[in-house]
Amino acid sequence: MTNYDWVNLREAIKTIVQVKQYGPVFLRLAWHDSATGNIWTGTGGPHSTMSLQDPEDPQNKGLQRAIDALDPLYDIYDGKISRADLWSYAGAVAVRVMGGPNTKWRPGRNDITHLSQARLKSPDNDIPLATDNWPTIVNKFKSMGLNESDIAALIHGGHGVGRCHREYSGYHGPWYCLNSFWV
Repeated sequence: MTNYDWVNLREAIKTIVQVKQYGPVFLRLAWHDSATGNIWTGTGGPHSTMSLQDPEDPQNKGLQRAIDALDPLYDIYDGKISRADLWSYAGAVAVRVMGGPNTKWRPGRNDITHLSQARLKSPDNDIPLATDNWPTIVNKFKSMGLNESDIAALIHGGHGVGRCHREYSGYHGPWYCLNSFWV
C-alpha cells in the first residue's frame, strides 16, 4: 500500500467510526481476532481467524456488523492489505478517533483460510466469559502474554468505551463488576 492508500483508508475508517459510531465494535473485532493467540503453544493470533468462527457464538455475536462495514474497504484495497491487517488497523484508528493515543501499528498479518494454518484445532478463542471468576480470567489472558496490569487496562478500557447489547450478549447497559463477575 502506498502512503496515499493508508491516508485514504484511515480517513474511510474514521468516517465509519464517526458516522456509525463503530469505534467500540472495531476495537472489539481487532481484539477478538487476536485473542486466539497463545504464547505457551505458539498458536493462533491475528490472522482473520474471526472469518472461521461462528458469528453466532456468544463471544462473537455482533462482530459481523463490523466485518460487514469493513468489507467494502477490503474490496477497494484487495491484494494490498489482508483482512487481518484491516481489522487490526480499524481497531487502532478507532482508538485514536475515540480520543485515545496514537498506537504504534504496522502491517504484516496474513489471512488464514483453514484452522491448520494457525495451528488451531478449533476456531474458538479463549476470551473470558462474563461469568468467569478472576483466576480463570487471569489464566486465559496470561496465555495471551498479558500481565495483570495489561488485563485491568484491557477489561476496563475495552468495556469503558462500549456497552452491552442484549441482542448480542444477553446483557444490556454498561459493564460492571459484581462479586468478581463481569455483568
